[in-house]
Amino acid sequence: MGGLVAAGAVGLTVAGNTLRFEFPEQVPLADVRVTNNSNVRVAGNGGSSIAVNSGSLTVTESQLLAGIEAGQGAATTRAGDILLNATGIVNLTGTVQN
Repeated sequence: MGGLVAAGAVGLTVAGNTLRFEFPEQVPLADVRVTNNSNVRVAGNGGSSIAVNSGSLTVTESQLLAGIEAGQGAATTRAGDILLNATGIVNLTGTVQN
Protein backbone atom coordinates (compact mmCIF):
# COMPACT_ATOMS: atom_id res chain seq x y z
CA MET A 1 0.00 0.00 0.00
CA GLY A 2 1.20 3.53 -0.64
CA GLY A 3 0.79 6.56 -2.80
CA LEU A 4 2.47 9.53 -4.46
CA VAL A 5 2.17 13.24 -3.61
CA ALA A 6 2.36 14.25 -7.29
CA ALA A 7 1.56 12.75 -10.66
CA GLY A 8 3.56 9.67 -11.51
CA ALA A 9 3.22 6.05 -12.54
CA VAL A 10 3.22 3.25 -9.98
CA GLY A 11 4.24 -0.04 -11.55
CA LEU A 12 3.06 -3.51 -10.65
CA THR A 13 5.53 -6.39 -10.75
CA VAL A 14 4.23 -9.96 -10.80
CA ALA A 15 6.54 -12.82 -9.81
CA GLY A 16 4.70 -16.11 -9.44
CA ASN A 17 1.94 -15.46 -6.90
CA THR A 18 3.65 -12.33 -5.51
CA LEU A 19 2.56 -8.81 -6.47
CA ARG A 20 4.81 -5.83 -5.76
CA PHE A 21 4.28 -2.11 -6.34
CA GLU A 22 7.18 -0.20 -7.91
CA PHE A 23 7.18 3.48 -6.88
CA PRO A 24 9.14 6.04 -8.95
CA GLU A 25 12.17 7.43 -7.12
CA GLN A 26 11.74 10.99 -8.46
CA VAL A 27 8.23 11.50 -6.94
CA PRO A 28 7.89 11.77 -3.13
CA LEU A 29 5.74 9.17 -1.38
CA ALA A 30 2.45 10.26 0.21
CA ASP A 31 1.73 9.89 3.91
CA VAL A 32 -0.28 6.81 4.92
CA ARG A 33 -2.66 6.63 7.89
CA VAL A 34 -4.35 3.51 9.24
CA THR A 35 -6.76 4.68 11.96
CA ASN A 36 -10.11 4.16 13.73
CA ASN A 37 -9.83 0.41 14.43
CA SER A 38 -8.92 -0.39 10.82
CA ASN A 39 -7.46 -3.78 10.00
CA VAL A 40 -5.06 -4.56 7.18
CA ARG A 41 -5.13 -8.34 7.37
CA VAL A 42 -3.56 -10.96 5.12
CA ALA A 43 -3.65 -13.84 7.59
CA GLY A 44 -4.56 -17.24 6.21
CA ASN A 45 -2.66 -20.45 5.61
CA GLY A 46 0.71 -18.65 5.35
CA GLY A 47 2.95 -16.65 3.09
CA SER A 48 0.95 -13.46 2.54
CA SER A 49 2.71 -10.17 3.30
CA ILE A 50 1.91 -6.47 3.76
CA ALA A 51 4.19 -3.75 2.37
CA VAL A 52 3.68 -0.07 3.17
CA ASN A 53 5.59 2.54 1.12
CA SER A 54 4.99 6.04 2.46
CA GLY A 55 6.27 9.43 3.44
CA SER A 56 5.18 9.35 7.08
CA LEU A 57 3.25 6.37 8.43
CA THR A 58 0.70 6.57 11.24
CA VAL A 59 -1.05 3.49 12.65
CA THR A 60 -3.39 4.43 15.52
CA GLU A 61 -5.76 2.03 17.31
CA SER A 62 -5.51 -0.30 14.28
CA GLN A 63 -3.76 -3.46 13.09
CA LEU A 64 -1.42 -4.65 10.37
CA LEU A 65 -1.65 -8.44 10.55
CA ALA A 66 0.21 -11.00 8.44
CA GLY A 67 0.11 -14.42 10.01
CA ILE A 68 -1.33 -17.89 10.03
CA GLU A 69 -4.92 -18.37 11.16
CA ALA A 70 -5.74 -20.99 13.80
CA GLY A 71 -6.14 -24.39 12.18
CA GLN A 72 -4.40 -23.29 8.95
CA GLY A 73 -1.02 -24.25 7.56
CA ALA A 74 1.37 -26.83 8.98
CA ALA A 75 4.22 -26.86 11.50
CA THR A 76 6.60 -25.84 8.70
CA THR A 77 4.38 -23.06 7.27
CA ARG A 78 6.06 -19.67 7.23
CA ALA A 79 4.02 -16.57 8.06
CA GLY A 80 4.18 -13.50 5.83
CA ASP A 81 6.13 -10.30 6.49
CA ILE A 82 5.14 -6.75 7.36
CA LEU A 83 7.51 -4.39 5.54
CA LEU A 84 7.48 -0.68 6.41
CA ASN A 85 9.33 1.62 4.00
CA ALA A 86 8.80 5.19 5.21
CA THR A 87 10.86 8.23 4.25
CA GLY A 88 9.38 10.22 7.16
CA ILE A 89 8.20 9.56 10.69
CA VAL A 90 6.69 6.20 11.71
CA ASN A 91 4.16 6.53 14.53
CA LEU A 92 2.54 3.35 15.95
CA THR A 93 0.19 4.02 18.86
CA GLY A 94 -2.67 2.44 20.75
CA THR A 95 -3.96 -1.06 21.18
CA VAL A 96 -6.72 -3.04 19.53
CA GLN A 97 -8.86 -5.59 21.36
CA ASN A 98 -9.31 -8.87 19.47
